[in-house]
This record gives sequence, C-alpha cells and structure tokens, in this order.
Amino acid sequence: MGKTSTADQMVQSMIDDWLADPNNAPGFTYFDPARETAAIILSRLLKAEAEGKRVPWEKVHYFYLGATEYPIGLNLLHKDGRPLDVIAKEAAGLIRFAYSAQAPKMERILENALLTLLEDNRPHTLLGVVPLLMDESFQRRIVPRVSDPIIQEFWALWEEEKNKVSSLDSLLNRLSPLRTNPTMRRMFGQSRWSLDIRKYMDAGHIVLFDLLNVAPDDIKLTVGHIINQYHVNAKRRSTGAKLHVMFVDEAHLVQIPVMSKIIAEDRKFGLSLGLITQYLGQFDQWLVDSITENMGTIISCAQGEQSAPRVEKMTNGAFSREMLQGLPERVAAVYTATKIDGRSTAVTCLAESDPPVIYLPDGKPADHTNQFQMQRALNVALAKGNELQKRDGTPAAVVDREIAAYLKPKTVLQEAKERETAGNPNEFWVRQ
Repeated sequence: MGKTSTADQMVQSMIDDWLADPNNAPGFTYFDPARETAAIILSRLLKAEAEGKRVPWEKVHYFYLGATEYPIGLNLLHKDGRPLDVIAKEAAGLIRFAYSAQAPKMERILENALLTLLEDNRPHTLLGVVPLLMDESFQRRIVPRVSDPIIQEFWALWEEEKNKVSSLDSLLNRLSPLRTNPTMRRMFGQSRWSLDIRKYMDAGHIVLFDLLNVAPDDIKLTVGHIINQYHVNAKRRSTGAKLHVMFVDEAHLVQIPVMSKIIAEDRKFGLSLGLITQYLGQFDQWLVDSITENMGTIISCAQGEQSAPRVEKMTNGAFSREMLQGLPERVAAVYTATKIDGRSTAVTCLAESDPPVIYLPDGKPADHTNQFQMQRALNVALAKGNELQKRDGTPAAVVDREIAAYLKPKTVLQEAKERETAGNPNEFWVRQ
C-alpha cells in the first residue's frame, strides 16, 4: 500500500491543479500495470464533476493495451518525420528488446525488410514483414518501388540466400506474437498512429495507460514504443515548454535504454520521468546510475535489506539504511537536490500519504474492506474509461477488415495495375 498510496498522493496534487486551471496546468501520463491508480484517477475526476467542477474530458484519455473492442493504432512503421533508417533501426531495436532477439543476421534481415516497407509511399506495418520475406507475390507489390541501392542489393541476393539462412526461422518466431495474438495484431497491424503525444504535452492532457493482464514481453514492446515516441516529441519542443510528467509504475518491467536520455536530456523540453518500483534492486545498474546522476527527487517507502543501502547511496547518505528499513506504512522519505542562492543543496523530509480512495457513484468513498463497494466503484470508473477508449480507438471489426485487405493476395491484373501507376498511398487499406 505504501508505494501505491504515495503515487496516488503525487498524482492527486497534479489533478487538483489541473481541475483549478485545466488550460494552463501541466498534464501527465501514467502507465499502470495494476489498473488501480488509473481507476482511482478516473474516479476522482468523476467525483469532481459530480461536485460541480468542470472536467474537460476531451483532455482525458484512457487506453487499455490488452484485449479491447476499440484498440488504438501503434504502428511501429509510422513515419514521424525522422529519417527512414532511424525508424527502421528503432523498430528493430524494440523487437530485440521485447523478445530477446540477439542474432546479428536476423537483425540484418529484419532491418532490410523494414526499410523496404518504409521506402514505399504507401503505409505499411510489421505484419508486412513475413509476407515480404516469404511471399513472392507480396514482394512484387513492394520491392520494385525501392530506390536505395543497398536494399536493392539485398533483394537481388535474397532468393538465393533465404533457403540457407537459419536466422529467418528465428525472425519468424520473434514476430509470431504480433501475428498470432489478436490484441497485439490489432494494435501493431493498424496503419495509423493513434496518439497525439505532442498535443497531450502542449495542451496539458491526462493520459492513462492500463496494462492489467498484459504479458511482460508485450508490455516491453507497447510501452517501450510509446515511451520512445514521448522522447521523440519532447525533443521537438522548445526549451522551457510546459511540464508534462510521465509516470511509469512497475518501471522495472520496461527498462528501455531511451529512459536514460529522457532523464538526462528531456527535462529542459518539459518532459519529466517518474519511475516507480517496489524495490530498487529490480532496476538494472545502468538505470540506477542514470537516476543517481540526473534525477533531482527520490522518494522512498520502506526498503528491504538489499535495497536500503542502495537508496542510502543515491541520497548521499541523507537517509540511513536503518531508517529506510524502519519506515512505517504509507510514510515516505523524500530527497530533493536543488539550488538555494546559487548553491547546490539537498532538502529532505518525511511525508505520510493518505490511503488510496476510490469513490462510489454518490461521491462517498468506497469501504476498502467491503469487496462489493470496491468493485462497484471500480466498475463506475472503468465504464468512463471504456467510453474514452471508444472515443479514441477504432472498432476491432474495422481493424480486422483492414488487416485482411492488407495481407490479401492480389490478382495478376491488380499487380499489373500497381506496376503501371505510382501507387495510391492508401491502396493497401480498406477504410470502413
């Protein structure tokens, strides 16, 4: 309860400021593997609305990254203005990160396939990689449009090489979850990118990502991709842009390298990263080092025997390991490195958090010992979340038809027509 209640308390102060002045207050993004905090935030916004406060719901977003009837589009091959080779390398790196793919030959094949799809003026997705490598008719739809001589060379040798390359089997295995899992297929198989991240940051939106029951590897790919895009968009903002805080709960599940860049570089562009975990030992050393060297605020609830010395070191001895191990429930030790009169100094305090509260439809707090009340309050909050997801997502049936149209084999006449024209950018996709 200590970690959850402390996180809720931090978020509540931002919600209070946001409700008081939603046009100027900073927004935040929250990745929640347990759903609890996301539901509490929605519940508190509903309570505020019931009390007569204006809640601009157009600036609130809820995205469930598990099975849903309204999936969002997370196209890894979304062209965001960066060089195509950068997008391809980043996509390949995310697949390697999520699925532990560490084979150089496999990565070479994947990067060439991704670059081939990106070179086409029509939108493509990761679902195009396997047919591109295995289906000659699909290749004929794409490869002739490639202008890069290095990629052309790859395809000139591919027919002879593919039967000799065991790495192809490894690649097919790595991509299998994206093809066989309907939830992942619907997100990464959409041609669209659904998240207007720059707007979320600039206009002060509240963005909630619910990760309950999402598999660890899928969390790595989805959240890793989204965090990368927050970094890309932050770097395009001006120095001193409006603050946007990105909270990543259970952050040890998605220790993606770009986090060190966000911590070190993105604060001046208004993006602040808040990493939340049960105990510090769950973080890799490179991330601990990045936090120690660059983060200004460290908040610690009670730590175990192994993690307490690490927090003691991170706070330059401001908190002893004995004190950290003895912290009461819902009491946090707060360490902030700051400057006073131009001199670096550290400010420390102890803060006690209220228990996390979720509200019933009548505005009364649900009794946390009453399972019926808690479930009722949760259902009300999630009903609002589902309403927001329906607004921002795309019906699953529509997505399924689009994917089927994208992967459907073309007739000889259709292929001939494609070769005769420059290609309609949307001819692969059927919108309904």
